[in-house]
Amino acid sequence: THGAYVFGEAVKLTEVEYKLLEVILASDGFVSKEELLERVWGEGYDLGVVNVYVHYLRRKLEKDGKRVIVSSRNEGYKIDERYRRKS
Repeated sequence: THGAYVFGEAVKLTEVEYKLLEVILASDGFVSKEELLERVWGEGYDLGVVNVYVHYLRRKLEKDGKRVIVSSRNEGYKIDERYRRKS
């Protein structure tokens, strides 16, 4: 079982959701859908799977209208700077 803490609450994530979040968090900017597809799923999948799993992840992470995952049609996805852990 994988998880994350969002707004002080533990959230359970599937292995794929966790890997997707991990890849997006590791980037300083946007991660393209193609890169996510390659790094999370590998060959044999189409870009639609990225959209579906980002939707699942958003349902678990985003509460009260707070957009944690930012999307750009041309650039991909990133975590909103307001929700990144400051080191």
